Amino acid sequence: MKSWNEVAVLLREKKNAQYYVNALEAKGIPVQVVDPGALVNLPEVREVVSYLEAIYDPTANTALARILLSPRWQIGSRDLAILGRHASELVRVDVTPEMPIDVQLDHIVSAVDKSQRVSLLDALELVGEDESLPYSPEARVRLVELASQLRMLRKFCNESAIDLISRIIRVTGIGIEAMVVNSPEGSTHFDRLAALIDLAGNFRNLEGDSSVGAFLEYLRTGQRFNSLVEADVTLSDNAVIVMSIHKSKGLEFPIVVVPDLTVGVFPSTPKDRHWPKNAFRIPSDALGAPINPLLPEFPGPVGPRGVDFKAFTTAAGELATIDERRLAYVAITRAEQKVIASGSWWGPTQSKLRGPSAFLIDLHEGATQPDVWTETPDPDATNPLLADVHYLTWPVQVDSTQRQAIQHEAQLVKSAALELHNQSGLSDQEIALVESWQQDIDALVLQASQYESVERLVRLPASLSASQLIALNTNEEVFLKSLVRPMPRQPSSAADRGTTFHSWVETFYGRRTLIDTEMLAGAMDDEIYSDEQLQALKSAFESGPFVDRNPASLELPFALVLGGRTLRGRMDALFTGTLDDPSAKDRWLVVDWKTGKPGSANDLQLSIYRQAAALTLGVNPDQIQAVFYYVADQEVTSPTNLLSLEELAELIS
Repeated sequence: MKSWNEVAVLLREKKNAQYYVNALEAKGIPVQVVDPGALVNLPEVREVVSYLEAIYDPTANTALARILLSPRWQIGSRDLAILGRHASELVRVDVTPEMPIDVQLDHIVSAVDKSQRVSLLDALELVGEDESLPYSPEARVRLVELASQLRMLRKFCNESAIDLISRIIRVTGIGIEAMVVNSPEGSTHFDRLAALIDLAGNFRNLEGDSSVGAFLEYLRTGQRFNSLVEADVTLSDNAVIVMSIHKSKGLEFPIVVVPDLTVGVFPSTPKDRHWPKNAFRIPSDALGAPINPLLPEFPGPVGPRGVDFKAFTTAAGELATIDERRLAYVAITRAEQKVIASGSWWGPTQSKLRGPSAFLIDLHEGATQPDVWTETPDPDATNPLLADVHYLTWPVQVDSTQRQAIQHEAQLVKSAALELHNQSGLSDQEIALVESWQQDIDALVLQASQYESVERLVRLPASLSASQLIALNTNEEVFLKSLVRPMPRQPSSAADRGTTFHSWVETFYGRRTLIDTEMLAGAMDDEIYSDEQLQALKSAFESGPFVDRNPASLELPFALVLGGRTLRGRMDALFTGTLDDPSAKDRWLVVDWKTGKPGSANDLQLSIYRQAAALTLGVNPDQIQAVFYYVADQEVTSPTNLLSLEELAELIS
């Protein structure tokens, strides 16, 4: 291995990223977290986001409490409890039984108003004025200083998110502290803050808003739906990459590490994965149907019974396992040379045995170089991690040696800041360096002014699917907006039937492949409106022109490099010969099944497939014939104006 950046750690649960980062750095291994979803959970980044929330929202009590308990302020539990009680008293309304019911209801409803909620920030502002509250002397000084700092930062709340984040990093000293926490290979934890700045700098919602409120809503929505857009992060030349499996799609690394292939972890078994317990999982058919008048009486006296629900949960669990297996397939296929997988019998706090999941067992049985495989512990064995329990103090106290080192480094920075603009005694080379800094500042100012423009420059991803290129060519503005702010697609039972038909064709020819559902052929076919139409399509196919031909390949994946970008996708079917002459030598036929009406497909799709097939087979594109087969109408169309490789590259560039 030449460099650490040849290794990627792909996580099933990004909330655990910090454990792996700490473990790797403890071994002297440099680490870079490039997944925005995992990035915002790292300590330095989380603290900056907490400041952002506390400045923007006076009722963001959780964020303010996190700041109060941070190493910078270290407010103890006693003083924090006093602050909390004082905050409650500021908005308390005594409701007595003697009050009229309408007055009591008015008081209760008024508590829904944000201005009537408990606010730690309101109590914090009064610490310096109210000497009657029994704060400790040290806590009172710190609380007054923090209140003054937050008051000053709130003056800049109307700035863009990137400007206020940069100001927070400077004013609070978080940036200095991050710089003195050295990581292996000479880097510092400030790299994490730089990634947050990049994320904020690239943010602008569909209305062109880059404000603090819009950015915080973006973070909340992204974490809720696991869909934070990637920032333009430059990968380190020598650091292990840590990211979630979902974000690794389209990437490849020489060595891939997939940890925690443990029962209950990967594959994941969430308790709320069934629609009767989770509204987000209600079937799409039910969402589009009118409300059943019998629903208020559900469940009825004749069912469903407990045994029916148990059978349903079993079937749903099997489907969930299939989805998890596809995710594992994505993780494993990111590796160019080696996959390292691991599991455990216990987690950090578990007392019950878990052990390797079925995925890890499958990998172990097929491994070329199986490593340590611990046998099943005895039934009476206990978790060794629980035998040596280390009790932690709360709030957490900073190690005295580390504190002194941080204070010393901070003092050096403050001393140097006093001489910042003094250029006397500098050599010509040093003065030239200062001038280059000024040029960088001018460039940053220019960049900031460009962000204020009503237009936004959107960069195309390095990897595009065939459907994305078609969407770009069809409506560029709509496609670019979808890159700026990806939105969930509306559930479509018709599209599900289109996917079902394509899967049936594979079964018809006796072939099935394990593929990513996002690239599954037929996902865009949304013109099968009923199960009866689906059955009619199957019957039509069985009497169509391709029923007696044996395909050379089904669902053939491809990766076509165009204009410096990778175009990926899958072809429905590849046959030898031509449409009219199946026995023709040195000729090939690409067929795309269509479930819609004739003329509804885009010829650009066949242009892509034709060039991809030629590249895959190593032949001239003139030897490839590409056609649409409209199954319901038994119609085959063969466009004649298909684009060349150079013309496709122009579409992307």
